[in-house]
Amino acid sequence: RFCEGSLAYAHLVHLVTDFATDSLLDLHPPQIFQIEGNLGGTAAVAEMLLQSHGGVLRLLPALPPQWPTGAVTGLRARGGYTVDLAWRDGALLEARLTADHAGPCRLRCADAALHAACGAIPIPLTREPDGTLTLTVDAGQCVVLQAGEAAVRQ
Repeated sequence: RFCEGSLAYAHLVHLVTDFATDSLLDLHPPQIFQIEGNLGGTAAVAEMLLQSHGGVLRLLPALPPQWPTGAVTGLRARGGYTVDLAWRDGALLEARLTADHAGPCRLRCADAALHAACGAIPIPLTREPDGTLTLTVDAGQCVVLQAGEAAVRQ
């Protein structure tokens, strides 16, 4: 949650290289299996890509430079959202948010120029003074956010 991708990556590598067996089971000294390491490692990866505490969805908050390009689907966020993300050269390309309920959705992303749409219908984004973006979603609606001047795909 410190939004330090390089440091988070270093800790993840340390977990895998120094505390995991060849089958990636986590061992705590003196070589005792400990499920918390496995669950914590996967949670760490998810939190590097999406954070949702404090009522704000943070997209790619701690993306390490070692993962310059990638995608993830089906991350669940607090507040009732399913999030798919794609990025290239360390920057967000697209996010797909599917809401379980209607109402405002607050999000943050390093990219200052995001465009939102549901199909071909643009969805207005309101920028708060601290950079947080707010949009209104309907239950079951999939909103596509794209960075820069890219056209929103249906």
